[in-house]
Amino acid sequence: MKLKDAILALAATSGAAVKVLKIAVGNLTSLDTTAKTNLVDAINEVHTLAQNAVAGAGAIDDAAGSGATGVTWSAGKTYDEIAALAAANTAAVAAVKAEILGGVGPAFDTLVELADKLSSDGNLVLQIVSDLSKRLRVDDVQLFTPAERLQGQENLGLGDCENTDFAAAFTAAATV
Repeated sequence: MKLKDAILALAATSGAAVKVLKIAVGNLTSLDTTAKTNLVDAINEVHTLAQNAVAGAGAIDDAAGSGATGVTWSAGKTYDEIAALAAANTAAVAAVKAEILGGVGPAFDTLVELADKLSSDGNLVLQIVSDLSKRLRVDDVQLFTPAERLQGQENLGLGDCENTDFAAAFTAAATV
């Protein structure tokens, strides 16, 4: 089965499952909320009631330091703390990069190694060309053996798409 066909079968099975879920949600008019036509509105109504019930329990305190678990920071304080951590992280990454490169400028940090390797191994260029010919292209049609297709699917984390019945797997998983 081609991947497209497998996905279409999965979509059909998923559609049937959605119908079952719609039935399982039930009649919204029987909700004990004022929102009777939209489940999200009903949940938001209950959420608002819960927030009002605990109002004042978690007051905002921007003076509290990092690690204070009994208080809440404002959005502005939270944003400022995240920005400060991001700046510190950027500086630390730059320092580590400078240490790894040993002062070599960006124009030469990898090109020297590549040039040395290419000039020292005459077969390397042929090996690179051969290896590149087996890479998946997006701009042209490629012919692969069944074993190569399967390996490509495995490398992409797809598994054996041609011999997998996704719809059956979904149906089995959804069966109560």
